[in-house]
This record gives sequence, structure tokens and C-alpha cells, in this order.
Amino acid sequence: MLRSTPEIEGKELDFDNNGFKPITNVGSMCHGIAFWTDDATSEIKLISLDSKSGSMVSVVLTGHNEGNREVLWTPDLDHPVLTPPKGVAAMYNNGAKVFSKGLAVQGGVAYFAVSYARQPVLRQTVPETLLVAVDLPSKKELFVRIIRSNGLINQIVTKSHLGWAPQLPSELSTIEITLHGGGGKMVETCEDQKDKDVKDGFCEEFVSDRSKCRKTEKAELCCACRGGEKTRRPLMAGVLDGEVLKIDDHVTATATFLQNPTCLDKNGATKRISLEVKAMEHIKHIQNFDKELNSIIKHICNLDVNPIAERLLELGDAVFTDDYQIKNGNAVVKGRGYVLDKIKPGTRSFQLIWSSKSVSDVYHFPWLDDWLPMIQKLVLDPIGVKPSSVIRMMFAQMPKESTINIHSDKNPWVQKGHRVHVPIITHKDVFFLTQTVRLPDEEDSDYDYDYEKEVKRRTLRIKSNPGEVYEFNNAMLHTVRNLGEGRIHLILDWIEDENYVLQKPNPGDRIR
Repeated sequence: MLRSTPEIEGKELDFDNNGFKPITNVGSMCHGIAFWTDDATSEIKLISLDSKSGSMVSVVLTGHNEGNREVLWTPDLDHPVLTPPKGVAAMYNNGAKVFSKGLAVQGGVAYFAVSYARQPVLRQTVPETLLVAVDLPSKKELFVRIIRSNGLINQIVTKSHLGWAPQLPSELSTIEITLHGGGGKMVETCEDQKDKDVKDGFCEEFVSDRSKCRKTEKAELCCACRGGEKTRRPLMAGVLDGEVLKIDDHVTATATFLQNPTCLDKNGATKRISLEVKAMEHIKHIQNFDKELNSIIKHICNLDVNPIAERLLELGDAVFTDDYQIKNGNAVVKGRGYVLDKIKPGTRSFQLIWSSKSVSDVYHFPWLDDWLPMIQKLVLDPIGVKPSSVIRMMFAQMPKESTINIHSDKNPWVQKGHRVHVPIITHKDVFFLTQTVRLPDEEDSDYDYDYEKEVKRRTLRIKSNPGEVYEFNNAMLHTVRNLGEGRIHLILDWIEDENYVLQKPNPGDRIR
């Protein structure tokens, strides 16, 4: 505090004039200090985190029980988020199993975070953290939530910390980016060694009581006794990390969507990616997922698409074949053999709206009349897109264990339209991947840059659940790997300028 500040508002403490009073018995590796007045006892208490045990404690500063210490909360050490990956747990030779940080007190509630412990340089490799809220007057846990954090949570900011008029972004992102492999850092791990003369589970008894290490033969086989076999590997831990290990692609990060029922922006307009970022000159400079996320993907909102899914399941897989569509009154698009065979082998679809490459003509297929009422009610109206603005709309099916090879969409319709994906039927083993470009390094100054052949890229996975509607910049390179059952998306492209000639093909027509 400034010395010139009136005493009633506060002043700078001076050691000689004011002195300092030591507070002991708070804990070990203390993180976070907050002061709270217990109205029930009229005591002023220091609230702090005993990080070595992961607990939260209070110490009475003024009042009848001055100096009294109380443990207010302790973690469940068996919680999956507090259980480090196999091999990493064995490296805890200092006895610290968990780590708590980021204490904030607001309105009599303490908020803080707990994770498993790591060396400082490796703390960003912790994939998930527990966010805890404890009511201080009752000492009751209000909630424990899992946060995808990519490291420890160092500070929780409350409204009082920011001030009563915090300046927040006009639109908060509902997309979370989770980095994989700890940003490329290597993690020390340890594996207990096998020996024919010791039984299985021999090393387990030392984990809880390391004093036995000095008294037991062959304890050097065990990581808990500072023995075992030490290795270094990139850390892959957590649910999302486990998923990307299923594919051969090196995935740098995964984008996931938060629940968001608000489909329109603050001005009541459709959320969208700027069409300017679909130009090649812009795309080849996209390098950073965080800074350029609005050029790659826009989460629009979450919708209930169950009625659409139920109808598609009733129709079965045959509805995606040309023969079925022709026999049952729809038109089909011909002349796409190269695209389907070369880029999308096995992928099938049925069109409701189609356009020419230049968008001079837009075709409303016969089945549109039957499907539009449901799609308009459940999708188009909520996201603010008029049917007349849609230039392409189809249901696209990826069969079981199929792949869409890496490509970028081309032709004028791509640059003019917003590509929106509405996942209808999907699962966790679908891997929608897009790549950003890292330009040649300075030592590669003579490198002849070729967008299609440049291999210095970073890969982002876009993970979506049914009803999580998003726009994707389809002018970027992308690929899809389906390791599980069939996947169906409603895919639509809409334009801002409705300048086209409307065509209505007859049943059985073949559009080129």
C-alpha cells in the first residue's frame, strides 16, 4: 500500500514501526494465502494450502483460539485424476503425492486446485486437475470438478480480485484446446524390475512404507526404493491422450466443445468464421492453434439432433446408395468418382441441396421437401441460417473403419461459403484432423515453399459429440479416420450473398 494512502483505507507496513508476527504450523510447501473472518467465533483465520498433503488448513490469527490449526479438507488420493500414469508414480521419492495451488476465497467459499505432483519443469504435462470448492463456515465440500488444464492451476481469479467491473472478452470461447505429450517434454518414468527369485507384487509393499527398503533384500528392483529401471519418454496421460494413441498420426492437440445453448452472437447473427481467412495467403500462415483458432473452427452451439438420428437409423445404410435414392425419388450427383475413390473411399452420402462449382446454380433435390421441416426446426432456425442461404446440404456417412484421405476443399464455392458440421451419429473413435503450416526455418531460406507438399505441420484433432454444431475452415488440409462404427454428419454450406439461379431436378435426375 502507498504510504500516502489514508490509514482508513490501508497503509504500507513498516518492519520497524509495525513489526511482523510469525505464523507457524500452517503446513509444508504452503501455497496460497487468504484471510477470512469466522462470524460464528469472531476469529480472523488464515486460510492456506498444505501442498505436500494436498489439504486446505486454517490457522486462527486473532481470537480466543489464537494459533489453533485445523484441517478443513483433504483429497481422496484414489481419485483417478490424482493417480499419475504408470511409471511416473514411482518417481515420488520426496513423499509428495499430490499438489494443491491457486487458493481464492470469495463469499465464505474457498476455491483451489489439486493435481498429482510433478517436478517444476514437467508440471505442464499434468493433463487434468481437480477444481475444489469448500464452504468455510460449514467446512463442507461444495463440489469437485475435473478441469482439462494441461498443467497445474496456479491462480483462481475471483470477481473481488479483478475488481467489480472486470474487463472480459465480449465473447468467451466455448472451445478447449488440450495439448498432447506435455508439449514435447520428456518425462522420467520407472518400471519395477522382474526377478525369478521374487514373487509378483514384491515391490508393492514398499510404496506405502519405504523404511522397509533398507531391511529387505533385492529392494533395488523396486522404483519405490529408488531402484528399478529408469526411462524417459514423452508423457501421454489422460483420456484424450489415450484416444490419440490409437492412430499413427502425431496429434499435437485436441479441440473439444463446452456446453453452449446460445447459437447466435451478441448481435443476434449467425456465428461464423470470416471468409477472408479461407484464402490461401492466410491459410499458409496459420501456425498457432490458440492465436488462430477463430480462423480454423467456430463452435456455434449444442442442439438436440436425436429425432434426426432416429429417422436415419430407421432408413438404414441403403439410403446412402445411389440405387436406393434413384428408386425412391431423389436425384444424385454424378461425376464425383475421382473424389470418392481417391479422397473419400467408402464414404457415401445423399444430397438435399447442391451447387455448381461457381455457385451460379443451386439445386434443390426432390427429397428436400420431405427433410426440410425437421432440419429447419432443429438446426437451421436455431443457428440463424435461412434455407435460401444454403448452397449445399447433405447427410454424409463414413462406414465402419474407413478413412477420408488428407485434402483441402477447392473451387469457388469453398471461398464463398461457410462449411457447417452437425454431428448426428458419432463416437470417440472418430478422428477429424486438420493441419496447420509451420513455415520453413531460417536455415531453410532456399526452400521452395509448396503448400501441398510442405510437411512441417502441426495437427489438431476436432472432437465432436452428437449435436455439437461447428463451422470448419474446409480450405485447410483435413483428414478423418474412423476406427469404430459408422459416423453420420449433416454437412451444410451457406452463403452471405444469395446470388444464384435456383434449379429443381426431377426424381431420378443425375446432376453433374
